[in-house]
Amino acid sequence: MIDTEVIENIEIQGKLNLQNIRSFLLNQLDQTDFSSSAEIQRIEMPIEEINIIKWLGQQSINEKIYWSERSGDFEIGGIGQADVITAKQFKNYSESISRINEKLPNDNKFLRYYGGFQFNQNVKTDELWEDFGNYYFILPMFELFRTEDEFYFAANIICESPDNKQEVIDKLIQLFDKLTFNKGYVFPDSNDFLSREDFPNSDGWGEIINSALTSIKNHVVEKVVLARKVILKFYEELNTFSLLNKLKTINPFATHFCFQIKKDLAFLGGTPELLYQRNNGTIYSEAIAGTRPRGKNEFEDSVLERELLDSDKERREHAFVIESVKDSLNILCKELVASKEISVIKLRRLQHLYSKFPGKLKDNVSDIEILSTLHPTPAVGGVPGKEALEQIQSMEPFHRGWYAAPVGWIGYNSAEFAVAIRSGLVNGKNLALYSGGGIVDGSDVNSEWQEIENKIGNFLKALGINGELNGKSQ
Repeated sequence: MIDTEVIENIEIQGKLNLQNIRSFLLNQLDQTDFSSSAEIQRIEMPIEEINIIKWLGQQSINEKIYWSERSGDFEIGGIGQADVITAKQFKNYSESISRINEKLPNDNKFLRYYGGFQFNQNVKTDELWEDFGNYYFILPMFELFRTEDEFYFAANIICESPDNKQEVIDKLIQLFDKLTFNKGYVFPDSNDFLSREDFPNSDGWGEIINSALTSIKNHVVEKVVLARKVILKFYEELNTFSLLNKLKTINPFATHFCFQIKKDLAFLGGTPELLYQRNNGTIYSEAIAGTRPRGKNEFEDSVLERELLDSDKERREHAFVIESVKDSLNILCKELVASKEISVIKLRRLQHLYSKFPGKLKDNVSDIEILSTLHPTPAVGGVPGKEALEQIQSMEPFHRGWYAAPVGWIGYNSAEFAVAIRSGLVNGKNLALYSGGGIVDGSDVNSEWQEIENKIGNFLKALGINGELNGKSQ
């Protein structure tokens, strides 16, 4: 049974203060039934409010994850690894998702595996992305999560045998004792910036854009999304969660994520683009494509919005995405409602053309089929999909890794995946930023370059870097 004093604390105060977590956890562990071999046991407790990103930032444990919904209703920070599902080679989505589904119990909607996939499953992972594998999903050992205004602490435990119960508990508590809960924690000062390098540089960018326009003219593709990689170098190792905290402050209207799988190696970003949400038999997806910056005032902002809505080039780019998402969802759904009018979604620095797709899935449709059908959308790949991927592979002078790939979570009978754009890879003293633009007939080299500068602008602002360096040291 739970200690009476702890129960009274919960009932009177409504939630545990941070100092009581350890005693509650020990009490619950003592009463947990580990007789079911390898079954996930989960302990949850309501706690007082604490900043989740700052909580992650103050931990010395290397493995950390963060996820927050664009709506702002849910966020989670995870520490350590209760379980990891990963592979260097990709066979199909079934391989990874089936392994996750086999382990998920049906009695807790917040028990989830968090992770993602490589963008192009047919390309061998390069050295920079090798530790992420072709896919990588983690069940954190410890979680601090918020649903609306309520905060919780959770522990996930897997015990392979009842005989190992004490060993598992001892390991869990040893890791817990490394955690800190300092509500007054302040991130250290930002690191000094050293240099920037663009892949491709401006001349190389002109060459691949013109090559893409030639392919479009010759009807090889109708649209191809080409990206750039910008490497920022610093004098010291970056503080990943300080950067994430600034990104979220600058642009709260995004799905923010971070997957730090070992010390000083993390993939993070703030994406406006949802791939899909699934809850039982319902699905929700979106089409986002076409871009303009936000205006300096309300009048300028409305002028740019009207310019975006009236642009033939932007509407054609968006139309490719609408038709692709609609066609894909029609395969998956028995009922689909598509937006009749194109609207505009406004972020802190950018605005995009936007369409919504709620639907009801056909019987027994799984995340395996959904991911296989939806990814990659024309917003990050192109049209036709196969030919566009071939163009990307031949033209881009770098490996995309997890950039523009599905990242998210899988729970029992529910899932959510975003498209990992507006993202970067922290690797020690280096930060590789990735962003792309849709190339269609009428695209302009300089405009596409500047669009990507706008898209990486949140990172540059968070780091206090002038966005017009164009490959030169500051």
